[in-house]
Amino acid sequence: MTAPLALAGCHIVSKDSYWDDAKAAKLDAEPTGLSDERANFPFLGVRVPETPGERVIGATILHVFGSSPAARAGLEANDEVRSIGGSPVRSADDVRAALRGVAPLTSLVYAREGQEHEVRVSLVRWADYVRERRRRIFSEAAYSGTSLPFFFNYVTRELTPEFVNAYYGASVKEPVLVYEDLDIFPLWYSGISVWRRERLVVWDSSRSQFVAWPMRYTTDGQERTQDLNESIPAPPAGARDL
Repeated sequence: MTAPLALAGCHIVSKDSYWDDAKAAKLDAEPTGLSDERANFPFLGVRVPETPGERVIGATILHVFGSSPAARAGLEANDEVRSIGGSPVRSADDVRAALRGVAPLTSLVYAREGQEHEVRVSLVRWADYVRERRRRIFSEAAYSGTSLPFFFNYVTRELTPEFVNAYYGASVKEPVLVYEDLDIFPLWYSGISVWRRERLVVWDSSRSQFVAWPMRYTTDGQERTQDLNESIPAPPAGARDL
């Protein structure tokens, strides 16, 4: 009787990577953590000051988000956005108001080292950018692992500080953990272990297995996307992402 039970347990805990499950899931089915208004609002991909300061015209770009419409249009940090769709801008409120009233494909005038340039920008929805950023997390998180054969196997996936800076506009000194998988007493190369705990930080959720027990999920509150808010510093005060 013991052998069938052991085999049944091994079948249940055979390797079933939470990372692979999440990566294979349709991103459209994932929550974005955004309100309906913000999810559908046009996203340019810049961080600008809340207040205009002493400038007569132009909102200084503090950060350009990776793979955003602004980045694809060639904008860089320290450029000055002077108009969007023909509307002059000086502050975050001006940029937001201009974005609200323009078509998805619009003109943008910016200044770099005193010289004005006009480009065409193809805006996206905030929700679409969040999904694209999450897709890149799954494709670009760096894998690392350590193990002691037959005793444990520990795997992590992390985002580099350069990725965090580009896509979140945040400065971190160490890589940011987005996934970890701990297997206790694994059968080497079989994908089977006695106990496993997987934590998918980007979804703020985890699950664990023990021999023939059913799969159990544990979350802090409901399963949701945190976008790593606890691991990545918030935007600086006095600035807004638009």
